[in-house]
Amino acid sequence: MDIQVFPLPWSWLHELEFRNAMRLRVFRRQIREEELYRVFGKVTLRSTSGVYQTVIPPVEESSGEAERLSAAYTETLGVRSLDLLHVAHAIILGIKEFLTFDQRRAALAKAAGLHVPEL
Repeated sequence: MDIQVFPLPWSWLHELEFRNAMRLRVFRRQIREEELYRVFGKVTLRSTSGVYQTVIPPVEESSGEAERLSAAYTETLGVRSLDLLHVAHAIILGIKEFLTFDQRRAALAKAAGLHVPEL
């Protein structure tokens, strides 16, 4: 099977979640502020070197797909709004393989028909 690994799609939602998660690590004293900026720099470098590709999912399609996913899966999987948006973005962008460390998000992506490799 020939799978294209790079570039990885990178939307405003990825950027927000990533940056906020790293800032929470500073708050929890898991990393120092200097490390935060070093990590941010690495992500910027990866973006400019082609590891990430900026994608802009259409808002109306995203919200409609997220609502469809919510109606179909939230009551059984207990997914959160951000889980719905991430999976909705993947679906409307035609992405077939979904990478995540989040178990609920992985369950939603699988239920929606996306391939979720074990990480």
